[in-house]
Amino acid sequence: MKKQICFILLIAFALVACKQSSDLVHFIEIEDTQWQTEFIPAGKTIRMKVIAQTQNGAVATITTTAYDDQHGDYTILDSTFTHGEKSLEFFYAYTLPTFMDTTVVHVTSMMQTTSGEEWRYRFNLYVLPDNANMHTLDAVTMYSAKSGGKYGFSLATLQPIFPDTRLNIPDSLRTDSLVFFDRIQSDSTQADQISCEWESHTGVYFARFESFDYQEATVASIQRAYDICKHDKIIQNIQNDDVILFGTQTDALGALKVLFVADEPGCENDRYIFSMKTFLQ
Repeated sequence: MKKQICFILLIAFALVACKQSSDLVHFIEIEDTQWQTEFIPAGKTIRMKVIAQTQNGAVATITTTAYDDQHGDYTILDSTFTHGEKSLEFFYAYTLPTFMDTTVVHVTSMMQTTSGEEWRYRFNLYVLPDNANMHTLDAVTMYSAKSGGKYGFSLATLQPIFPDTRLNIPDSLRTDSLVFFDRIQSDSTQADQISCEWESHTGVYFARFESFDYQEATVASIQRAYDICKHDKIIQNIQNDDVILFGTQTDALGALKVLFVADEPGCENDRYIFSMKTFLQ
């Protein structure tokens, strides 16, 4: 009985709290809904629909600001309303600035009412630089560590390399110098077998994503998938048809699909063949 009374009192308290709260509504819809989840090309103009409602007083001002690492804070809408509207809907256009790199724009819109109440609505826009391209490599061959062939791959030059030659990467590309390579088989009883393991000492992380659609991969889909995956500097048990996402500790850099793991008699011709999609600049 005591539990029932407590439950009834709790509901009554919740109803009172709801009645005492102000009924404010304010949000922004992006007309082309794909830009709510997809990366937007820099310089593109997007159309936004502003919706604002209040029951206490009227809508007084709506101010929308944006922040990004390259441009800092700036205002994209600053409107004052003097006709006592309790409900507003209107469109405005926002042209994204240019960016040197892939960027997240943090947008905050604040509605103020004549009765002094405020309501903030926040969302992010994901923007690509003007020159962002998806580089596609169709059939890369990277040899095993015991083969005598090039058993590493440079994401700076998009070429197979010997890992100990990575310091020869041109200075113009050395800001990246991301390299991964085949691991030497640690089990001495399996000396002739390819390791099926890659690792990196230069900041490359791997994430396996079995259901990822490599064929239809975009910059946005790769980044979203990478964000929800566990990353590691080592990836093991590499097999045919694996889709492997790669990037830094925080940012995706691309995806690859393993086409063929060749483990032939001996070591000399053991190799991996994979295709790759990357948006490294």
